Amino acid sequence: MLKTACQPSQSQREERWDEWEGPIVSELTDEDVQTQDFIDNTIHNMLCELVRQKIQWDTAVIHEVLKTIRQELWNRYGIRIPYAVMEEKE
Repeated sequence: MLKTACQPSQSQREERWDEWEGPIVSELTDEDVQTQDFIDNTIHNMLCELVRQKIQWDTAVIHEVLKTIRQELWNRYGIRIPYAVMEEKE
């Protein structure tokens, strides 16, 4: 089977964490994007359920909720929720 060039799998790449934030990576894999989509959709659906109505998709609100959840889980229990972010180029 001929393999084409592809992004490294999560187990093959170097990644780092900054406390609760991470993994911080140079490139997102397809798996990273799927995980991000799942988490974002889950949070949006939860918010809709909480207010018992369909609310507008708002990335800023979704990411603020995610940030709060991630920080609290890290601060209280040392648990990380993987949500890959691209490292900033200087």
